[in-house]
Amino acid sequence: MKKHYILAVMVSFLLILAACNDTGENDAEDNGNGTDTPEVDQTEEGEVNEEEELLEGALDALSGIDQRYEEATITMEMSLDEELEEELGGEENAETESSTTMHMYSWQMNNEDGTVSERTEIETDGGPVEYSASDDSETSINYTEGDDTAYEIEMLDVEANPAEIQMEEDQIREMMDTHDITYEGETAVNEYDAHHFVFTDGEEEIDYYFDTETFVIVQMEMSSNDGEVTTSMELEDYALDFDYDEGFFQLEDVLDDEIKVEQIAPDEHMEEQLEDEETEDNEA
Repeated sequence: MKKHYILAVMVSFLLILAACNDTGENDAEDNGNGTDTPEVDQTEEGEVNEEEELLEGALDALSGIDQRYEEATITMEMSLDEELEEELGGEENAETESSTTMHMYSWQMNNEDGTVSERTEIETDGGPVEYSASDDSETSINYTEGDDTAYEIEMLDVEANPAEIQMEEDQIREMMDTHDITYEGETAVNEYDAHHFVFTDGEEEIDYYFDTETFVIVQMEMSSNDGEVTTSMELEDYALDFDYDEGFFQLEDVLDDEIKVEQIAPDEHMEEQLEDEETEDNEA
């Protein structure tokens, strides 16, 4: 049983992607970025087979990426419907609308032994930076900027090499079976040219934007049909390789000698986080 580090809060949250059986029959050519570009005739954008071919090629390209750095902004907004808003409206401190913005920096590298080295840094609504890092897929170190204690946590068991787990790709393949897909052509996202796909299932709409050269997802927008919940992720920058110093995936550049590292079980750490959030809500 090997262990895999489930990427920090946000990344799980949003990459609610989806699925279709991998045909493995896409012709491809090297695009010079270490990934393959599928040869797709895009003259008839409404053809299902064409959409599947382009998506399958994009997912295959994503699966071939062994090292990636990303800088992203994630925004989540929620508004309650009128009936629920009326029910909560009379309660003290009841929130009928909320908005959260997270700035995230992440580094991920597949190692030759099948483990994954990864690190995330997240700042939420201008608050302290939350750090999480692992260099061996066995334990992770979690630290909140300004605290005097960091926590070393054992990771979850999985029956696969961590480097073989492709959360984004698997989620998208699942959605290819459950959602209607429309290819909207190419558009610009920041400095990137991107393929724009729309997934709908009657309850939600999800827009994915894949870089036309590397097929990295450079933007995602998700909204429920009633408009109550919207989520978006946009990459400001990314790279398919990066330099790092020894100890980078152990937060050695963040943790000084005055910060103690405490070993803690995953459920204990979660309980502490929930207690901290409850205290913050009561003080607000």
